[in-house]
Amino acid sequence: MTRMWSTIIGYAFGCILFAVIVCRLGFKQDPTKVGSGNPGTANVGAVFGKKWGIITCCGDLTKTAVCLLIVHLLFAQRINLVYAGLGLVLGHCFPFWDHFKGGKGVTVASAACSYL
Repeated sequence: MTRMWSTIIGYAFGCILFAVIVCRLGFKQDPTKVGSGNPGTANVGAVFGKKWGIITCCGDLTKTAVCLLIVHLLFAQRINLVYAGLGLVLGHCFPFWDHFKGGKGVTVASAACSYL
């Protein structure tokens, strides 16, 4: 049961796409409508500049760290962090609120692996 909750928590955090947040707050634009159309760090950096790409990357790294910390504090078994990482990647790549079209999940997957 804890593995399921870990995956759900990870998915919920993964659905937060910082590329969308940064572009909408900073530029009033949707990153899926510009550049490559991918709501990710590389597209934001290519279209809006390196600074905004780095901010997006930092947001994705932070959401991953916060999610894993919450799961670690809630559930003692280390395997739950793996399930949370899986949920993070799935949520980032397939967010329910955007018709399951998200980023590639490179930053989130890399961060989840390195934090474990």
